Formats: sequence, C-alpha cells, structure tokens
Amino acid sequence: MACAGMVVILNGAPHSKKQAIIEQFQQYSHQPFFTLGLRDFYSIMRSPNNCLPLGTNPAQDDNDLTALHAAITGMAKGGCHMIVDHCIIAEKYLSQLNYFLQELDVTWIEVIHDETSRIKSEKKLGARPEGSTIDLTQKMVTKIKYDLQLDSHNNSAKTCADEITQYLLERPLRENPASRWVPLTFPNHTEDLGHIILIAGTTSAGKSTLCQSLQQAMHSPRIQFGIDNVVTMLAPKHLGIPVTKEDTHHFKPKPEQALGFYLIMPGPSIDNPYEYATVQLGELARLALSAHFHAVKFISQCGINVISDQVFSFKDEYLEAKAVLEAMPTFWVAVNADNDTLLAHEKKRGNRFPGHTIGLLLQMHKDIANDLELDSGKMTPEEEAKTILETLKHKYPKSDF
Repeated sequence: MACAGMVVILNGAPHSKKQAIIEQFQQYSHQPFFTLGLRDFYSIMRSPNNCLPLGTNPAQDDNDLTALHAAITGMAKGGCHMIVDHCIIAEKYLSQLNYFLQELDVTWIEVIHDETSRIKSEKKLGARPEGSTIDLTQKMVTKIKYDLQLDSHNNSAKTCADEITQYLLERPLRENPASRWVPLTFPNHTEDLGHIILIAGTTSAGKSTLCQSLQQAMHSPRIQFGIDNVVTMLAPKHLGIPVTKEDTHHFKPKPEQALGFYLIMPGPSIDNPYEYATVQLGELARLALSAHFHAVKFISQCGINVISDQVFSFKDEYLEAKAVLEAMPTFWVAVNADNDTLLAHEKKRGNRFPGHTIGLLLQMHKDIANDLELDSGKMTPEEEAKTILETLKHKYPKSDF
C-alpha cells in the first residue's frame, strides 16, 4: 500500500493555454504537483519517427496513449500529485483512463478558449503534434463529467491556476478521504509483458540519443520513459542549477530548490569530495524517481516495450529499481565513455554545468549486474542500438524486436 497522489486532468483543444495554466499552477500551488501529458508524450515518450497527429494511426495511438495513461497511474500511485494536459478524442481513451485511475482521487477540468484566438495562435506558433485545433475540437469526447471549467480566453493563466487551487481546497470530498492509501498494483495486467530496456550512465554519455535510435530500430511498439521525464515533471522552482558564473560562487539551493534536484558545487568539500559538480536529491526528486520505477513497470504490464534511461546517483536508487523491476523482463545496459568523450558531449549539448558529467560519473553507483556494457565513444548510437537488439534476441529468442 502507498499514500497516493491526486490527479488533476486539464482536458482541452490545442492552443487553449493548458501548459501556461500548468506552469502557473506548479509555481503557486499550495502543494507540489508533477506534470505529465501530451507535451511529454510527443517530446520524449513517443518514437521520433512517429510524429503523426492523433487519429492517423489508431494502432500506434492505442499503444502509445495506453503507455501514457499507465505512466500517469504509476506516478500517482507512487505518491505524486499529478497535473495532466490532455485532449481526449475517443471514448475508449476516456474509459481506459478512468479504469486505470479508478482507485485514485481524480479531478476533471475542462479548459475552454475562443476558437478564433486558438486558430490565430496556431497560425503564429504552428500546429501542435496532436493535430490542428479545429480538427481535434470536432473529435473531442463531449460526455465527460467535469468538476470545474476554466475559461482561458477571458482569464489569465494565473487566474485559472488560482481557480484550480481554490477548488481543491474547497471541493466537497463526498465522504472520501483527502489522502488515499491504495495498493501499488496495476489493474491492467497482460500475460505478455513488455520488455524493459534500462540504460544507465552519466549525463552526456549519449543515453537519450541511444534511446531514440532504439525506438527507430525496433520493429515492435516501444515507448521511452526515463530520467528526462522525471526532470521535466518537476516545477522549475524545484531545480537548483546555477546558470551564471556569479551563481556558482558559494551556491546554496533555495528551500524550494532543495526539495528537488540540485547541484553541489565542485570540491573538495564536506559535501563533495570531487573537483567536479555532483548532484543531490531532495524529497520531491526522490519521490518522483521512486514513483517512475512503478510507472515503467505499469507500462510493461500493458504489454508495451519501454526504454528507460537512468542515472543512479546513489545506491538506494538502484536497489529500489532492482526491487520494483525484479519480476519484469528487464535488460540492463551500461553506457560508458572516456572523460574526453563525455566532456565533448557536454560541451556540444551546451545546457549542462561544465564538468558535471564527470562529477556524476564519479558519484554514480556502479555495482550493477548489467547484461551489456557499451562504450559510446567507440560506437555510433545506431551501432549501439543494433548491438542491444542482437543481444536481446539471444536472451529472448521468441520475442520480436
């Protein structure tokens, strides 16, 4: 059993300012909320070569949206309050989401926005991956019982966010507990479990690129759900990463930053024995990491292959992942590289604290029983993906990769 989180679902057409509302809500909510939805679905989870709008390939939509719904369920059952951006275009997806979330505290919110303004925004910013705002508005399910409606055309994102906060504080609980204990089990369990490819390594080792190459190379359906999802789920205020040289001098995280992921400046010091920056995890970062292992498990229990990239900064992260995924068909891969290669990757990416990739490498827990070890400095991502799939075929000869 676990103390589960609330789930708040914002359902609305593209360009109805759902993301802006979520950003304001995460920033000012009286409780910490994590976000997951169509933004992550297209930017991280779905295969890069499957960018077609929803409704174009029903079989692929069923697979990928099932994975998204399973991930939301896993995060919530793992204890995270979730706020979800969605655009539900078929009753079967509504039924599936309600079925997955049946034991949880769920609030449905309709986000409405003037059609002319949505079209104008779409012309300026471009159509969203899920399709045009007009097409999807016509397809959206109308038989949803909403708890709250937000008018994002006549009200600012901050005002809409405040309405959500106020509703959650004042809503009738109808004899339900405000905090619910639920079993850490998934209602949907297929006999044919999806394979989990778990790729561990330091930042800038090439894990994300390898994940994309694997998604493109695999024949069977596949989804990505790993450390990048965890970081993007957190509110920016819970990330303690200095961005200027002035910030690095005697950097200490603010109280809100110390709840999430934050950097420990280069040592040697009592907190960091290395001359490179390392990472520390606050309680929200730890909660999200813990819950996302269950999300990966739930996706597998839907019969969907999932690729999960990880950085095991501490031993207990690895031990928890190992315990949660022990009974699952998990293939463990370590991605390594020499220091020069890591620093070159870090510099090329341009959005990493200088030297952090080496600090994290030194800090990482490395005593892992891997099925395969790769050197990203000596192989291309395509070669690494091919090697993984060939090794997988030997371990699971009856599976179609």
